[in-house]
Amino acid sequence: MIHGFRFLFDGGRIFGGLIFFVMFVAVITLLIVLFTKKNPGPAYTPYAPRPDAALDALKLRFAKGEITEEDYVKAKELINRN
Repeated sequence: MIHGFRFLFDGGRIFGGLIFFVMFVAVITLLIVLFTKKNPGPAYTPYAPRPDAALDALKLRFAKGEITEEDYVKAKELINRN
């Protein structure tokens, strides 16, 4: 005779143990998926420029001698305003 929900969780019976096992695996899988999901913070892709990329490019141009110190200072002030 089946006595309510006890049948579903009764490990002594084949179907009860099977249902319990399937539910247990589903809960464990759900927990793994929830805890391993990455935080959807700001997206960074290799193709997106870094926030300091403009300043790095400016420093490189100045180091190579492509721009004067005056141009470097003006451009740096402009970059730092934004």
